[in-house]
Amino acid sequence: MNLVKRAFADLEEGQVHYWVSRTLYPDKLPLLFLHPGPGSARIQAPLLEQLSTSRTVIAPDLMGMGDSSAPPFSEDCPPALSYYGDAVERFLDVIDVQ
Repeated sequence: MNLVKRAFADLEEGQVHYWVSRTLYPDKLPLLFLHPGPGSARIQAPLLEQLSTSRTVIAPDLMGMGDSSAPPFSEDCPPALSYYGDAVERFLDVIDVQ
Protein backbone atom coordinates (compact mmCIF):
# COMPACT_ATOMS: atom_id res chain seq x y z
CA MET A 1 0.00 0.00 0.00
CA ASN A 2 3.03 2.25 0.57
CA LEU A 3 1.66 4.62 3.24
CA VAL A 4 5.12 5.30 4.70
CA LYS A 5 8.20 6.75 3.06
CA ARG A 6 11.89 6.87 3.84
CA ALA A 7 13.54 10.14 4.80
CA PHE A 8 16.74 11.47 6.35
CA ALA A 9 17.39 14.10 9.01
CA ASP A 10 20.77 15.75 9.61
CA LEU A 11 22.34 15.71 13.06
CA GLU A 12 25.75 17.19 13.81
CA GLU A 13 27.40 13.76 13.69
CA GLY A 14 25.60 12.45 10.60
CA GLN A 15 22.26 11.49 9.11
CA VAL A 16 19.38 9.68 10.77
CA HIS A 17 17.37 7.49 8.42
CA TYR A 18 13.69 7.20 9.32
CA TRP A 19 10.31 6.04 8.10
CA VAL A 20 7.40 8.47 8.27
CA SER A 21 3.75 8.54 7.21
CA ARG A 22 3.14 9.92 3.73
CA THR A 23 -0.02 11.55 5.09
CA LEU A 24 0.57 13.68 8.17
CA TYR A 25 -2.11 14.17 10.82
CA PRO A 26 -1.21 17.42 12.61
CA ASP A 27 -4.30 17.26 14.86
CA LYS A 28 -3.16 13.94 16.42
CA LEU A 29 -0.15 13.15 18.56
CA PRO A 30 2.40 11.30 16.39
CA LEU A 31 3.55 7.80 17.31
CA LEU A 32 7.29 7.25 17.69
CA PHE A 33 8.59 3.71 17.24
CA LEU A 34 12.08 2.73 18.36
CA HIS A 35 13.47 -0.58 17.13
CA PRO A 36 15.47 -3.00 19.27
CA GLY A 37 19.21 -2.89 18.73
CA PRO A 38 21.04 -3.91 16.84
CA GLY A 39 18.58 -3.70 14.02
CA SER A 40 16.57 -1.35 11.87
CA ALA A 41 13.14 0.26 11.79
CA ARG A 42 12.54 -1.71 8.58
CA ILE A 43 11.19 -4.60 10.69
CA GLN A 44 8.31 -2.35 11.77
CA ALA A 45 7.23 -1.39 8.23
CA PRO A 46 4.07 -3.58 8.12
CA LEU A 47 2.86 -2.17 11.44
CA LEU A 48 3.74 1.37 10.38
CA GLU A 49 1.70 0.90 7.21
CA GLN A 50 -1.37 -0.12 9.23
CA LEU A 51 -1.08 2.67 11.78
CA SER A 52 -0.41 5.32 9.11
CA THR A 53 -4.04 5.21 8.05
CA SER A 54 -5.08 7.19 11.13
CA ARG A 55 -2.06 9.10 12.45
CA THR A 56 1.50 10.16 11.80
CA VAL A 57 4.07 7.49 12.57
CA ILE A 58 7.82 8.04 12.82
CA ALA A 59 10.37 5.23 13.09
CA PRO A 60 14.07 6.19 13.04
CA ASP A 61 17.02 3.88 12.65
CA LEU A 62 19.12 4.50 15.75
CA MET A 63 22.57 5.96 15.14
CA GLY A 64 24.94 3.30 13.81
CA MET A 65 22.07 0.98 12.88
CA GLY A 66 20.09 0.48 9.69
CA ASP A 67 20.82 3.31 7.26
CA SER A 68 21.74 5.90 9.91
CA SER A 69 25.28 7.21 10.31
CA ALA A 70 27.58 5.65 12.88
CA PRO A 71 27.96 7.50 16.20
CA PRO A 72 31.30 9.25 16.76
CA PHE A 73 32.80 6.62 19.06
CA SER A 74 35.40 3.91 18.67
CA GLU A 75 35.00 0.16 19.13
CA ASP A 76 37.10 0.47 22.28
CA CYS A 77 34.71 3.06 23.70
CA PRO A 78 31.12 2.35 22.57
CA PRO A 79 28.45 4.98 23.20
CA ALA A 80 26.49 4.90 26.43
CA LEU A 81 22.73 4.37 26.35
CA SER A 82 22.30 8.05 27.21
CA TYR A 83 23.90 8.94 23.85
CA TYR A 84 21.11 7.16 21.97
CA GLY A 85 18.41 8.90 24.02
CA ASP A 86 20.02 12.27 23.36
CA ALA A 87 20.32 11.49 19.62
CA VAL A 88 16.60 10.60 19.43
CA GLU A 89 15.72 13.84 21.23
CA ARG A 90 17.86 15.88 18.83
CA PHE A 91 16.36 14.00 15.86
CA LEU A 92 12.84 14.92 17.00
CA ASP A 93 13.91 18.55 17.33
CA VAL A 94 15.31 18.53 13.77
CA ILE A 95 12.08 17.14 12.30
CA ASP A 96 10.06 19.54 14.49
CA VAL A 97 8.20 17.05 16.68
CA GLN A 98 7.48 18.24 20.24
